Amino acid sequence: MSPATTTQLSNNGTEAAPYMFKIHDWGSEWKRLMSVSRAIHAASTYPKAEVIAADKTDLPPRPLPSNLKFHKLNIMEPFPFEPESFDVIHIRLVLFHLPNPPNVIRRVIELLKPGGWLLLEDLSMPTYDASSGPAQHEFRRVRYNWMVAQGLDPYISEHMAQILEESHAFRSVHTHKPYVCLNPVPEGDDPLAAFSRVHRVSVIKALGDTDITPELRAEGFTKELQEAWKAEMNDPSRKSVLPFYFAWAQKA
Repeated sequence: MSPATTTQLSNNGTEAAPYMFKIHDWGSEWKRLMSVSRAIHAASTYPKAEVIAADKTDLPPRPLPSNLKFHKLNIMEPFPFEPESFDVIHIRLVLFHLPNPPNVIRRVIELLKPGGWLLLEDLSMPTYDASSGPAQHEFRRVRYNWMVAQGLDPYISEHMAQILEESHAFRSVHTHKPYVCLNPVPEGDDPLAAFSRVHRVSVIKALGDTDITPELRAEGFTKELQEAWKAEMNDPSRKSVLPFYFAWAQKA
């Protein structure tokens, strides 16, 4: 979801007080600069809105709009915000990294005002097909087992809408799934191709350069497998797709 779409949804959800609303933008650590960029866009587009960006790590020095505040916090810990205090909450590429995502979402819902919007963006494990290589398939098996052992949901993006619906907190739940191709490298200038290329770089860096912890090693993750996976991800004949979903809903 583009920043423009996010801010448009937020304005639609606060028709009684246009341009006077409170937005919370949550981003994962490895995407924090992109996340804060979205918060900056929202704050600049709606200068009378109060915008809060949050992450568990410090924000690198950069100029911020006067109506944007940054909070360093851990989403797994108690929130320093009052219930029903936000008109819009945007969570991007966070749930994939957290244990028990449904519980996190339930806690976040409590922060939304009635009529407020919850906007979720997240991914699931990359998928492969018959054209993919043996290292890609083995890499997926190992990463899946490791995630499950850590209490993570490898397919959280595909479960977000169901979690929102089962909360019974929203008037309706909407989803969108773009086709995000990681390999072969998408060509062209259209936004989806550019979106796919950005995530290809992020996925290869995040998974291809990750430290091999004892927990990963116990599942069969080795440096040799990691290097073989990267080689296949750079072979255009080895297909890989990233399941990426957007989900948004207005609180009843």
